[in-house]
Parts: sequence; structure tokens; C-alpha cells
Amino acid sequence: MTAAALLLVLAATWAILGLLVLLAVKLRARFQRLDRQVAAVLSRLDERSLEIQTAGALAHLRFRFPVFLGGPSIDAYHARQLLFVLQERKPRTILELGSGASTVIVARALQVLGCPPDLHIAVDHDVRFLRNTVQLARANGVDRLVRFEHCPLAPLPGYPLPWYANVSEAIGRSRIDLVIVDGPPASEPGTERSREPALPMVRKFLAEDAVVILDDANRAGEGQILESWLRDYPEFSVTRIREGKGVAVLTLRGNPGGAAS
Repeated sequence: MTAAALLLVLAATWAILGLLVLLAVKLRARFQRLDRQVAAVLSRLDERSLEIQTAGALAHLRFRFPVFLGGPSIDAYHARQLLFVLQERKPRTILELGSGASTVIVARALQVLGCPPDLHIAVDHDVRFLRNTVQLARANGVDRLVRFEHCPLAPLPGYPLPWYANVSEAIGRSRIDLVIVDGPPASEPGTERSREPALPMVRKFLAEDAVVILDDANRAGEGQILESWLRDYPEFSVTRIREGKGVAVLTLRGNPGGAAS
């Protein structure tokens, strides 16, 4: 074989090797994308499975009238955490900042458990929404287990956004075992941190083993609120549930429990 022929063979060999390497790189990238797509599908299937499990669990509460989840209401993942906390802690005093589906779920679950609380306060700034919650609770036979409080939004010193008026008066001398923070509304631009006053305003009312549940914890505003709370109140630890809209369960350090695994 002449030198020229050998060079041609070598050039062809290198060209083929280069094409094979390029093909391998493209195939690897395609398989990596496929792996990510498969992982995303499996994750969604896991989430849907958990939603179905929660729906089945809620069915055992035997609501007389349907209680819907999602949208402006709590989602299935929040409902699951609520059921876990209620079964484990059996809170005697409950404060809900923002009424709705959670109000009926809490009241009915504790009724089924045979331990209705001494005080269950459901606060809302919207009269119409509060009235709808009262009707839903009445349809399910638990309206007398809840004290509904209309607390309009009003300026709060030290905070740029309004917050519920008269919450302290509604609590009175009670010690709160469970706080559910699902209001005021925080989905519109400029309102992202409207729920920030919740922990500062109720901290002095909390029992020694209190649990605070923050809904919509996957949103940026709630994430910033959570950081602020944990910085200002280091006595709390947090468990994050990332599925759905996200839930943050805060417990006082040294007290076990608080979130389902």
C-alpha cells in the first residue's frame, strides 16, 4: 500500500470514528432527555397516586355534602398532613386564618376521632366566602363545632400589607394547639407576603407543643415568609412537603411529630 493510500485509509477511519463519537454523544443526550421525561412522568404518577389515596381517606369521613380540594382551597397533600396532625395531636384549640374546605375537614375528622376541640376558630375577611363555609359546615353537620369570625383586613403597624383585624380578641385567653395559615389571599402581584404577620401575631398564644401549618409553601412569597419566621423564631423547626402547592409544618423544637413521611 502506498503512502497516499494509507493516508486515505487513516482519514476515512478517523472520519468514521468521528461520526461514531458524534452519534454516541447525540444518543446519550437523547437518552438523558428520555430519562428525565420518564422520571417526570413517574413523579406525576406518584403524586396522582397520593391524591387518590387522600381522596379515599377523606371518603371515610362520610361527608354529607362534597368537600372539594384544589383551586383556592387546600389541596390533597395539605389535607393529608392535616389528617396526620389531627390523628396524632388531637388539638384542643384550633385557629384557622382563612376558612374553607379545611374548616369542614378539621371539624369532621375530630368528630370522627371522638375528640371535638374545645375551641375551633375559623377566621375570614370575606363575608361571602365565610358564609359559604358556614353553609358547607352546616350541610355536613359540623357548623356548631366551629366559631366563625369575620375579621376584615386592616392596616397593621410594621407591615406593608393589611392583615386580619381583631384576631387577638377572637383568641382571647386561649392557648392555641394548631394554627392553619391559608389567608389572607396572596396570589395577586404585590400581595405575596400578606401572610407574614401570622406567626408574629399568634406566637404569644401558642401552646408549648403547638403546630403551625403554612399552605402554598411552594410559592416564592411563602418561601420568603418561612425564611423570615425561622430566622426570627429559631425555636421552631420545619418539615416541607413539596408535592402540590406545598405545605410547611412548623413545630417547636424538641416536640416530635408534625408531618407525615
